[in-house]
Amino acid sequence: MHIETIEIRNYRKLASVRLDLAAETTLLVGANNSGKTSALIALRSFLKQGISAFSKNDFTLSRWQEINDIGVGWTEAPDVTPAVKWDGLLPSLDVWLRVDDHDVHRVSALIPNLDWSGGLVGVRFSLEPKDEAELAHSFNEAWNATQTARAAWQASGRRESEGHLSLWPDNLVDFLTRRFQTHLTLRHYTLDPDQLQDPQQDRAVIQNLSADAQPLATNPLQDIVVVDEINAQRGFGDKSGASTDDSSGRIPETAKLSRQLSEYYTSHLDPTETPGPEDLDALQTITIAQNGFDARLQEAFREALKELTGLSYPGVTDPSIRVASKLSASESLKHESAVSFKLDNANDQETQDMFLPEGQNGLGYQNLISMIFRLMSFRDRWMRVGKARRPKSEKPIEPIHLVLVEEPEAHLHVQVQQVFAKKAFEVLRNHPDLQTGSQLTTQLVISTHSSHIAHELPFESLRYFRRLEAGTHGVAVPTSNVINVGTTFGTEPETQRFVTRYLRVQHADVFFADALILIEGSAERMLVPHFIQKHHAALHHAYVTMLEIGGSHAHRLRPLIDALKIPTLVVTDLDPKTKVGGNAPTQRGAAQITGNPTLVDWWEHSTVIDALLDTAPDRKLLELDGQYSVRFAYQTPVMVAVSSEEPEEALPSTFEDSLALSNLDFFKELEGTGLTKKIRDILNKETDATSIARSLHDALRTGSKAALAMDILVSTRFNSLEPPAYISEGLSWLEERVQKTDPALGGALHAA
Repeated sequence: MHIETIEIRNYRKLASVRLDLAAETTLLVGANNSGKTSALIALRSFLKQGISAFSKNDFTLSRWQEINDIGVGWTEAPDVTPAVKWDGLLPSLDVWLRVDDHDVHRVSALIPNLDWSGGLVGVRFSLEPKDEAELAHSFNEAWNATQTARAAWQASGRRESEGHLSLWPDNLVDFLTRRFQTHLTLRHYTLDPDQLQDPQQDRAVIQNLSADAQPLATNPLQDIVVVDEINAQRGFGDKSGASTDDSSGRIPETAKLSRQLSEYYTSHLDPTETPGPEDLDALQTITIAQNGFDARLQEAFREALKELTGLSYPGVTDPSIRVASKLSASESLKHESAVSFKLDNANDQETQDMFLPEGQNGLGYQNLISMIFRLMSFRDRWMRVGKARRPKSEKPIEPIHLVLVEEPEAHLHVQVQQVFAKKAFEVLRNHPDLQTGSQLTTQLVISTHSSHIAHELPFESLRYFRRLEAGTHGVAVPTSNVINVGTTFGTEPETQRFVTRYLRVQHADVFFADALILIEGSAERMLVPHFIQKHHAALHHAYVTMLEIGGSHAHRLRPLIDALKIPTLVVTDLDPKTKVGGNAPTQRGAAQITGNPTLVDWWEHSTVIDALLDTAPDRKLLELDGQYSVRFAYQTPVMVAVSSEEPEEALPSTFEDSLALSNLDFFKELEGTGLTKKIRDILNKETDATSIARSLHDALRTGSKAALAMDILVSTRFNSLEPPAYISEGLSWLEERVQKTDPALGGALHAA
């Protein structure tokens, strides 16, 4: 048995999302503020903490007005409590379990009908009023008291200043700020697997409860799912209290490995807890040490206690004072030196071992050791290891262990992030009863901003959180969708193989970007970032990912980009060809067609070079929804003045010749050999634009473009270099898209 799907509704910015959980590790990825942490908190709150974890701030903001309208209705008709459809207004979580035959008895309360023959069962965790009539009465009572006070205050001759005098409760949501736990509760309902639907436009289709649906008496998952969590705020280097940077080298108690060791010892190793034969030697040793220490204490305090008798204490009826110790192994592990780190010593045979206290080890190592140890502790507590073993009369081990880890990359350098990603699940399963064939399930959910962690895990495990603008799907506030990246390519195995292998070799930070730029080759890779920094400040401060991919393969990324719906600029080449085949310089009226698969298979605009050259900039676009579009940028005519004052049209075919034609004076003086020298000689020799374009095309077929880019980078006049017009137009478009996506930040989106 395992959790197959989670559906979350009306929880913060997760208005209606579906989160499919992988059998082992599920990785939540996406740009900042996309809802990854909210998803983890929702799982923890609904499945583990219960009603005490919620507040009115967990309501999706777009639902506030609807909830407040209910309160208005109550105040207008105080003697009538209208039947309100709360299902669909307040937060809820649907959990869908895939149940094996041997586990059917565990989910008997969730079997929807007599026709159910195995497979999926579902349960809804729904936040709703305990008693609607009582809630309405209490709200009206508080509201009327406020209005009475306001009326009396105004009747006394006082007038409200400009603006609104805010008195509690201002509305029903404001009322719940103080009375949330009093009037709301968490209830559980059985769901119908036949009504489970696939998402529509990446939005979960949440089934409605029937009008006569009755809540279950108890939480049906309390003996099925055990939830453990490591959150992002782990306290390492926290300067609000003791810090690893202060002179004492102390770290907060909650972050100390020594504290975790002590708790692990108490739970699993303490010999005083139901001792067995193997514990008696340890207990005897502790007893002997304690007796000896007590005798020494009595001797040490003898004179001090005798001095007290001079003050008439103890009297005849007063109890006497006894000084005794209590030795506890668990308490002895809580001091600052309980955990230390041994240093390598070149003179090991001549000097004593040297140790550093816990707080003086690197934050990365502290974090890694702490997280791994906590995972071990979670596993051993779930499996009742050692002293955590329970009597046979108590409930059996829960069949599902759900572990939530938020941003494990904190303080970890790249290699350690990758180690954690690969080893975390192995640690959680490192128990004899959890090996192959076990009927107990571990599911690990990790949220991350690290492309290195995303790089290490299978492509199928990624769940992408996409930010949506206010107004999307009719929701008045910004929300998010969740996209199952593993299903992006459908039945296209060749494309999936290419993209997954490419991202593993190149970049996984595509899943965290605010915008993408696809480029052809190394020269663009070196120079486009310079153009962005110099001419496009807002784009420079955004989180933009640049992928270097040849024009013959860029279109293979289309299924992924279409799924993630990230604004994308595709910088590519015209690649003109004659109808009989073969590369040729770009020419008008020569019946040329483009040989670029990206322009042919992705844009699908036109294959004719003449038509491509005459296409207006605002038409080089695939507008797919309000937030997602793809802009194609390819070489356009360049007007150059060669031997006369009158500019002539030159038709470039690649980035390099377009760059040279746009910066004639720069390249005429550019120092270098090889291709650089060829271009310099062409520009200084040829006397018309057509000849220059043709000669540049021929030179670029054999020369090293990377060497040319390096010569450009080392030039003393590098900062005078101007981008070709087609590059500048494309970057301006992308900059506008980025600013539109988050105008509150003025285009300076969440920096990497």
